[in-house]
Amino acid sequence: MVKSKLIKDFARNTIDLESALKQLKLLLVDLNKKELVDWVNYELQGYPENVEIPSYRTHSGSLKGTFLNFNTQCKNVPIPLKTDTPGEIKEYTEKVRFKESISSLKRLQLGKGQVELSLPGNLLPSIQMCSAVSMTYLMSASIQISDIAITEILSTVENKIMDIFIALEEEFGPLDNLEIDLSNSDDNDIQKTQKIIYNIIYDNHIEIGDNNKIKNSSFNS
Repeated sequence: MVKSKLIKDFARNTIDLESALKQLKLLLVDLNKKELVDWVNYELQGYPENVEIPSYRTHSGSLKGTFLNFNTQCKNVPIPLKTDTPGEIKEYTEKVRFKESISSLKRLQLGKGQVELSLPGNLLPSIQMCSAVSMTYLMSASIQISDIAITEILSTVENKIMDIFIALEEEFGPLDNLEIDLSNSDDNDIQKTQKIIYNIIYDNHIEIGDNNKIKNSSFNS
């Protein structure tokens, strides 16, 4: 049974997502595993260009563009691509990778049901060449996606935080002091806890034995 007021308050939505991340950061610092704290920082601050984002932040969208077809201008028209379009072009034009911070994602969610992300100008010649729509000049292109995708990202992060809180409490007891006591844990216990949390974050689905108690479980990395 959950004992921590922190977990109960988060379940009741009396702690917002960003506050929960900050409190989780204080707990994870005690585990001394940089990758775990990095995940919290990226969710709070946004993902740098050189960091691969988790799979839950990637969603499919629809390619649209504004272009000239001789003397006719077509605005915000869907652009299907040819079947032989290179995979790299498809990746850039069919997938949206949300690198924004949690607070920025919430602001994006305040639109009219759709999020529109402009594609860089250096991609336009390649998109025009691969387009199955007749055009003489592609002026702009964007990927449009339902803001439901953002709701799903926020919900996923919430669930991961809750699962991590529960795993930490299961191993170390109540979390309300925002610190964990490692004095009764050896290096193997700490490493197992680190792996459990890593797999919660990145969905590697490790099974835990002994009624979900980490200390008496065994698994391979």
